[in-house]
Amino acid sequence: MRPVILAALLGGLASFVAAAGTASAQAYSAHDLLSACTVADNDSRDGFVAELECEQYIMGFVDALATLRAFACVTHRGSQVVSGLAINILVSGLTVVLGIAWFSQGGKTPSLPAEARFGAITFPGAETIGGWPVIGPLYAELLSGHNLLVYLAFAAVPAVWWIVYRTRFGLRLRAVGENPSAVDTAGISVTTLRYSAVIMCGTLCGIAGAYLSTAHGAAFIRDMTAG
Repeated sequence: MRPVILAALLGGLASFVAAAGTASAQAYSAHDLLSACTVADNDSRDGFVAELECEQYIMGFVDALATLRAFACVTHRGSQVVSGLAINILVSGLTVVLGIAWFSQGGKTPSLPAEARFGAITFPGAETIGGWPVIGPLYAELLSGHNLLVYLAFAAVPAVWWIVYRTRFGLRLRAVGENPSAVDTAGISVTTLRYSAVIMCGTLCGIAGAYLSTAHGAAFIRDMTAG
């Protein structure tokens, strides 16, 4: 249930993109690519440092893919479905090729040690309160026991709502989807705002992939996002 909740929340954050009048979610597996950068050395502080360095490079590549999608859909007004499908196929194969080249484990990555993963955060008194009727399970199981990325995802939902509906940036972002000519008349670049929206969505998809391989699981396997 946890990965389903997180995926739904991160997908909701793609409202940036929907507001800008482009696809409501990235169709390609940017999250697959970032998941694939999991690096582990069971020894290992060096493995954890290598993982962080690798994630920085891969996140840059994820953003490059988002820019490519924006180039196809925003600049050339191409089909969002076709461009998304093409990039999805590319990345689905590329993750396996890189996995084989880097780790020689058939496209998988080595398992991360426990200290290199996002562990569960237990709230104070969860074990004691857990035995109480009604309130106990809600506090000990529903609220407590999740990892940092889950809590950030929940916090991000109202934050994104506030940005989209209560800030100048959000107003402009919605305007380029609903009435781009009015934004252009005001001297604001419609193309820049739409590019920004698509790149932000690509980054969020990458973070969702990082959750799958460093929090929910301990390694990357092919098609772990199931499309």
